[in-house]
Amino acid sequence: MPTRPVDARRLDEYGKRHGYGPCTPTERLLVLILLTNDDGIYAPGLAALERVLSTMGEVIVVAPATEQSGVGHSITFLKPLVAHEV
Repeated sequence: MPTRPVDARRLDEYGKRHGYGPCTPTERLLVLILLTNDDGIYAPGLAALERVLSTMGEVIVVAPATEQSGVGHSITFLKPLVAHEV
């Protein structure tokens, strides 16, 4: 899997704010970020957040096809859940 270039300064600044030392080049390549929401894959904030986070590591986005706010306790049994890469 190809890695994206990481903005080392931003990653190191984040680490300092949270009590960590500077990252080594190898650690910068190991940053994997899972980004998810319940507003749907086409929510405007999701793309913006992915752009910012991609400077810190590899970002994987998982989101529903349509807005699903408030359905966290629902049960799916009539239709199977299907995942599609967008």
